[in-house]
Amino acid sequence: MYLNNYLIFLHHFLPPPYFLNYSGVPKSRRGEIWQFLAIQHRVRHRLPNKQQPPDISYKELLKQLTAQQHAILVDLGNFSHCLCSAHLKIQMYQLSRLLHDYHRDLYNHLEENEISPSLYAAPWFLTLFASQFSLGFVARVFDTIFFQGTEVIFKVALSLLSSQEERIMKCETFESIVEFLKNTLPDMTKPQMEKIMTQVFEMDISKQLHSYEVEYHVLQDELQENTNPCDDGEASEKLERANNHLKRQNMELLEKLQVAHAKIQSMESNLEDALARENKMKSLIQSLEQEKAFYQKAIEKICKYLPEEALSDCRQLLKEVNCSPSKILK
Repeated sequence: MYLNNYLIFLHHFLPPPYFLNYSGVPKSRRGEIWQFLAIQHRVRHRLPNKQQPPDISYKELLKQLTAQQHAILVDLGNFSHCLCSAHLKIQMYQLSRLLHDYHRDLYNHLEENEISPSLYAAPWFLTLFASQFSLGFVARVFDTIFFQGTEVIFKVALSLLSSQEERIMKCETFESIVEFLKNTLPDMTKPQMEKIMTQVFEMDISKQLHSYEVEYHVLQDELQENTNPCDDGEASEKLERANNHLKRQNMELLEKLQVAHAKIQSMESNLEDALARENKMKSLIQSLEQEKAFYQKAIEKICKYLPEEALSDCRQLLKEVNCSPSKILK
């Protein structure tokens, strides 16, 4: 009955291309269709009268801070807390398992670079892709969520990653992969968006998501069972022993630190002495070089006044002081 009503509504408000080709809900009809789908969901999942929220007009709701708005403000102000929420942990595990089962190479590549879904996909799930993607893409995601439910978020995330798998595999570092997922991936063309939305409509992962959720809870139960419980007394004793052990380590490290400081001071003193000796040697070498130059000039002057037969001894002397005799005696 509800499905018939929905199909009649779609055929009445939407031209055939939108309905048959998944081109999205027209902007002019989007509000009406979303409202209709919300009403249908509320009818199908009616709560007991005591839990049924009251009907409040849209104008009145605008004046109030809804529970959802409050939750969003809390999420934005304490994002790290949201990352640790149980529901989001389950979703991240489910997305990780989807990658593992459907795109093993991409999964292994991300794991090798220590990139978990919570690092890039948590904002997608918390804001329904509104934090990083264009408004047009987000509106299309909302269209599909109203039609198929929240599992669409997984489908969209999986389609986004699989559509860019080749380019992600070419990123070889942690930083380059995160940069690609954060900035390049959301920047898509209209044909790319249409391709992704088509894949979303054709994908069916309901059974897998349910199986992964059960699997997650089983793993958590096993983890809790394997954890050895201890009473407050045992915990206090363990903490005391750990504290004493840390104190002993601290004292040993302090002693080693003092010895290291003494060695450093000794090495610094030796270094200063070596530098002083080096400077002294440099000064002495400079003085000797100057003295050598003085003697060379003196020999050059003497050679000008010596007869030819006396120059052999002079040449020998010039060789000993590394001076070219042919150049001087010309």
